[in-house]
Amino acid sequence: MSRAGQLSIGSKVNGHQIGAIALMALVLAIGLAVKLDRAPSFFELVLDPIRLLVPLSLLAVTQLRKKIGVSRRFALMGVACVGLTIASELLRGVGGNVLLVGAFAIYVWLLANCRVKGNVDSGVAGLALCLIMAPIF
Repeated sequence: MSRAGQLSIGSKVNGHQIGAIALMALVLAIGLAVKLDRAPSFFELVLDPIRLLVPLSLLAVTQLRKKIGVSRRFALMGVACVGLTIASELLRGVGGNVLLVGAFAIYVWLLANCRVKGNVDSGVAGLALCLIMAPIF
């Protein structure tokens, strides 16, 4: 018997996880366009709050976190990773590179824990969330 919210009998990925993957594709496309200087620079101002809003909403809304299958620790580490990345961009001339090293260290932890039976229920959705929170943007 299949659970409510699952796409098909043989599928382990539910609709919310597919939504996380679609959001990752959108954020990745905008981020790459910004890096290639093919998008206006105001997209950077739009992209960073969206990237920060994703882990913050996962941290704040327990039901959403359960539907996507992400642990509280994973969401908290995502907030720290994106927050340090944004802070390193703001403090670029003062010593933001130190914060960027911290963001990459947290990102390595996120990648190591995005497997099934780690801190996420679906490795694909966990990897999609990791790409949203990547410090390379």
